[in-house]
Amino acid sequence: MIRPVLHSDNNLRSLLAKVPVLRKVRKLGRQLDAWARNRRQKHILDGCLGEFALEQLPNIKENASRFVEKLRIKNKPAGRFHYTVRGTTPILYASVYAALLYDLLDKVDCLSINERQEWVDYINSYQCEDGLYRDPSLDNDVAESIDWWGWRHLSAHVVSAVTALGGKTRRPFQFLNSLYGSEQAYRWISKLPWSEGPANVSNAVMNYGVLLQYERDVGNNDKAGAAMSELFAFLDENIIAETGLWGGPKLGDRQGLSEAVQTSYHLWNLYFYDQRPIPYITRGIDSCLETQNRFGGFGITYNSSACEDIDSIDPLCRFYFLTDYRHADIELCLRKALRWVSVNQMIDGGFVFRRFERFKYGHELMETNPEESSIFSTWFRMLSIAYISQVLILSASACDLKLKLRCPGYQFWNSFAEDEMDARI
Repeated sequence: MIRPVLHSDNNLRSLLAKVPVLRKVRKLGRQLDAWARNRRQKHILDGCLGEFALEQLPNIKENASRFVEKLRIKNKPAGRFHYTVRGTTPILYASVYAALLYDLLDKVDCLSINERQEWVDYINSYQCEDGLYRDPSLDNDVAESIDWWGWRHLSAHVVSAVTALGGKTRRPFQFLNSLYGSEQAYRWISKLPWSEGPANVSNAVMNYGVLLQYERDVGNNDKAGAAMSELFAFLDENIIAETGLWGGPKLGDRQGLSEAVQTSYHLWNLYFYDQRPIPYITRGIDSCLETQNRFGGFGITYNSSACEDIDSIDPLCRFYFLTDYRHADIELCLRKALRWVSVNQMIDGGFVFRRFERFKYGHELMETNPEESSIFSTWFRMLSIAYISQVLILSASACDLKLKLRCPGYQFWNSFAEDEMDARI
């Protein structure tokens, strides 16, 4: 019979005393592993950045187009797309991003009239009575409540997608009715939890704002126009003069600055579409330029995300045409950003959200492995390149991307900027 070994009190105390030491050793080991991993990854990125040349841009466009076609579901009606190359289920988010990429890559005209209508009808089949677009395959416990993903975020993308395809939404966005009426929209925006999570709150404001602008301009809804005016009134009153941002980072707080710029991107977008004057524009430029890291991205970590990057790239490109302030600095910043965005393209032609990391965008069907391309990331990265190409005069336009939409959302380009660009060329 094997008898248990009984330790004396002294032996037990000795073992317990070693536990904190072992924990510290394990923690140190994890830290060393992370340090070594980061060093290897930075070395890889340095190599990729060093190899980049402007002459590669046409290939970047062609490879992105090839990637999108890999995601299109063949032998089915137009508009059905997977989110990744290993996808098995067509999802509405993928269809919407594909439509925006078709517009950006100048492929919409390659579709027949019937194919375009088929695609628009497919998207519109998901619109519900309240106007929101809902995809049952993506339904989960946060789709109704969050605004950085979910139904309101999807619907704010849909209006651009159907416009790109030559269509319109079928129903008005009746869920906006709660904002109609004197001071209703102002009360709504003022009660949002700005101090708890301004970046998330600004996504909500952009979602509602984009759909109000669409209802005002496409639906000829005067109540939506009045609600937009109230949102702008609140935003004008609450922007911070010292930074030109909504959300106030403390001095030297780079993470706070990054989050405030990301917050402001969503709100500036509403101003840009309405060609409304930007309060404290030079301070806003200073803040965006300050977010760039040594790799050319715009985040605290060296492998900045597609969102962090476009949140500084988009406003800088638009600011460039609104003021003469720091033009040389903006151009230099965007040249570095162009290299960085480009090295996020994978061998299959698609782009990743963040290098070397997994990314789950709201739902398991929109989850990617490290170094795995997705249609969302490909659209956002290519949109960044398209905006940069409006400012930088690239050879024979190295990346001939189109920004033709006149629709609220993420992919419009103001005509006054186009006129100035034509004059420069």
